[in-house]
Amino acid sequence: MNNELREKVLQQLRITLKNRREDAGHSMNRLSEMSGLSQQTISYIERGKRQPSVDSFLRICEALEVDASELLLEAEVKSTLDA
Repeated sequence: MNNELREKVLQQLRITLKNRREDAGHSMNRLSEMSGLSQQTISYIERGKRQPSVDSFLRICEALEVDASELLLEAEVKSTLDA
């Protein structure tokens, strides 16, 4: 995967995480409580100020009750369709 595609996937992953959180009706504060991550960390990830570690990503997926591989695949497919 080249750098440009990787950046597109990461950007789409942030969008997908935010959309899933909002679709579930959770605020950033609620997701913070559910995942054990700080609200600031959730905000930084969603705004692209910080890339999630594998641990943070898995915690968010678990809190949202979504399979991590499903979320990654969704982000990759959407980013390649937009290319």
